[in-house]
Amino acid sequence: KDPDLLLGGLLSLNLHEFVTDVEEICDQANKEEKMEIQLADLTKRWQAIEFLAQMYQNTDVPLLAIQEEDFEALEADQLMVQGFMASRFLAQFEEEVIGWQKGLANVSD
Repeated sequence: KDPDLLLGGLLSLNLHEFVTDVEEICDQANKEEKMEIQLADLTKRWQAIEFLAQMYQNTDVPLLAIQEEDFEALEADQLMVQGFMASRFLAQFEEEVIGWQKGLANVSD
C-alpha cells in the first residue's frame, strides 16, 4: 500500500504491453504463496505430533512410534512434499522442502 502509487504511474510502466509476462509472474507468485502456506501448515502439524516410546518386543529397547492418524498424516505429507519436489516453483523453497523430505523419511523408517 504505497500512497505514491497512482494509476498514472502504473500506466506509465506500460504493463499492458507485457500482459503475458505479468500474468506469468502473478501465477508464479500465487503458486509460491500456496507452497509457502502449505509448508507453514506442515510445520505446525509436525510441531504438535507427539511421539510415543514403545518397548521393542520383550526387550528394554525403546522404539519411537506415532498414533495411527499421525501415520496417515505422515503418508499424506510425504506425497505433498514429493509434489513440491516436482514443482517448477521449488527453487524458492528447495532447502526447506529437501529438509522435510529427509525428515519425513526418517520418521517413516
